[in-house]
Amino acid sequence: MTEALIVKRIMNVLFHWKVIFPIVSVLFAVVVVEGVFRYVFVHKDSGTTRSGFVERDADLVWRLKPRKVGPLATNELGFRDTRYNQNAEQK
Repeated sequence: MTEALIVKRIMNVLFHWKVIFPIVSVLFAVVVVEGVFRYVFVHKDSGTTRSGFVERDADLVWRLKPRKVGPLATNELGFRDTRYNQNAEQK
């Protein structure tokens, strides 16, 4: 092998290393952060939220709390719609 070919191979390996190393580093950092937040800072679900605008629902897991006014105004079922009508033709 000539010296030029050896140098070319070394440069090729270094170029690939410069591309692969940052990708592997970022992926490793994401895995470490995910592991820390998943296993060190465990979130215990108490069924309440800090803002208090949702509540537990057996079917939907969470739904909006009934509100009369405001940007999150809902009917008694928790939908952003008009009042619930028991005698409606379509439900």
